[in-house]
Formats: sequence, structure tokens, C-alpha cells
Amino acid sequence: MTIKTTTHLNFRNQARDALDFYHSVFGGEPVLVSYKDAGAVQNPDEADQIMWGQVASDAGFSIMAYDVPSRLSYAPGEIPVFVSVRGDSADEISGYWDNCPKARP
Repeated sequence: MTIKTTTHLNFRNQARDALDFYHSVFGGEPVLVSYKDAGAVQNPDEADQIMWGQVASDAGFSIMAYDVPSRLSYAPGEIPVFVSVRGDSADEISGYWDNCPKARP
């Protein structure tokens, strides 16, 4: 079993620039999916904004980012990041939460 966490930064129309910056510093392979690419456009003005983006380098650096859509509140400094938790299977990751006493109702 191997799990990996990745910081996921939240922006408003700046995720592409942030991911380009991290790519310029750490190299690796950027992956950018816009709202248009994902078929999830709710505001045509935001179609090219990033719904899911990541830069991962061969050295182990990894960061994710997305553009918070205008229909959701966004205040820099409030909920600035998420943490992405990944593993070999959904059952593996769920097991951590299922066995956590604080996660139980």
C-alpha cells in the first residue's frame, strides 16, 4: 500500500499561470484540463479556466491547482488549498477514513 498527498491550490483565473510557474521551476509534465475540455462549462467566460491541473516532476515534486468558478465564493486566504490523497485503490483510501475515530458520526 502506498499513498501520496499533493497540495491542491485554489485560484480565481490564475491557476494556469501558477502551474506554468511551477513547471518552469521544477520541470516535469504539466496536465491542464479546462472547464471546456471537461464539458463542465457553466459560465462561458470561464470555459478556458482550469478545472483540474497538475505539475509532477521526475524528482517527486507534485502540485495541483484549479480556478474556483465565479458561482462559488472565493476569498484569497480562505480555503486556499485542498489536499489530494491518492492510493492504489479507492477502497484503500476509504479505509483510512473509515477507521478514523474522528470521522465517524
